[in-house]
Amino acid sequence: MTMKEEEALPPRRRLPLRLLLIGLILLAGVLGAYVLKKTAPRAQRVAPQPQARWVAVRPVTLQDAQVQVRGFGQVVAARQIELKAQVAGEVVALHPQFSEGACLPAGTLLAQLDARDYQLALAQREAAVRQAEARLALEEGQQQVARQEWQRYQNSGQPLPESAHLVLRQPQLEQARADLASARAALQQARLELERTAIRLPFDALILRQQVEQGAQLAAQGTVATLVDSRTFEVEVTVPLDALALLDLPRPGHLTGGAGARIERTDRPGGDSARQGQVIALLGELADGRMARLRVAVADPLALRAATPPDWPLLLGDYVAVSLLGRLLPQVAVVPRALLRDGDQLWLLTPQQTLEIRPVEVLWRDQHQVYLRGVAAGEQLVETDLAAPVAGMALRPLVPEDDA
Repeated sequence: MTMKEEEALPPRRRLPLRLLLIGLILLAGVLGAYVLKKTAPRAQRVAPQPQARWVAVRPVTLQDAQVQVRGFGQVVAARQIELKAQVAGEVVALHPQFSEGACLPAGTLLAQLDARDYQLALAQREAAVRQAEARLALEEGQQQVARQEWQRYQNSGQPLPESAHLVLRQPQLEQARADLASARAALQQARLELERTAIRLPFDALILRQQVEQGAQLAAQGTVATLVDSRTFEVEVTVPLDALALLDLPRPGHLTGGAGARIERTDRPGGDSARQGQVIALLGELADGRMARLRVAVADPLALRAATPPDWPLLLGDYVAVSLLGRLLPQVAVVPRALLRDGDQLWLLTPQQTLEIRPVEVLWRDQHQVYLRGVAAGEQLVETDLAAPVAGMALRPLVPEDDA
């Protein structure tokens, strides 16, 4: 219907036609919108891909490793005595090098006491021995005469008296022999006392304290000097109790067969002038903190027989660092201590490029390294710290520049 035809219609019929036309237009718009919505392209939902973390890795290697147990200890004397006089007397001479800090060999005459009284006593004892020998000889002569008389008495046919041993002078002979033995013992005692006026060193000694001067009147058992054995010092070192299983210890009563040791200064570890020692004893009680106590012997501590003296002295009372050579652990992994995670675990990169958190068996840990079992040679050990490690998370190893 055209516009002219619509205008030719009466007014009452124009309104319904217009409403119908508007409804048809609206219906067509709705149908068109519905068709467009149904036929529009749709975006496909895709799950987000996890981002792999870049990590540094290192291959695991197995080796025969020798454990070193490190500890600290104090230098002590292996043998220390107070040298005492065995007889009394005036000190008439001292060794020219007798002073604190001197090192003298065994047998050195350290001090000489006035020996004149002891020489006179020795002469008296020698005279007493000669007198006892003379009395014994005289008694033996009288014994021979008594035996001859007794023989004549027996030939006369008289009965044997009960006092025959008195007739033969047996008690007198025994007395003379006893007197001679006593005189000889007194002579030997006099000789010993004379020898003891010469005070000598019983071993190679370092003189810690000189306690007598020339001209002093020394009583018996008076102290002459304090000595320590200069051939050997010892270090009393404390180590963790579980370290004993990794160390060779000498059998009780033996001073050999123990683990080797390296003694160093605490302020300069790793120097070329370290001393060598050997464990000689496990002490019978624990130190504070449940630490085991070992004694390490150091031969020639003062370097008296060394061709080239070391650049630092090993002094009594010094505090030193000690490295004990432990047993050989076959085919173990030695990794930096920082790579051992909480709960004795390692982080490993699997062939699928994911993280594996694996518990391992820790055999020993020192200040810098850990000796362990539970990994195979060639496995990739993760060195990078991860903020929130989860087993199975994706990883990507960093490629070294040389391999890129």
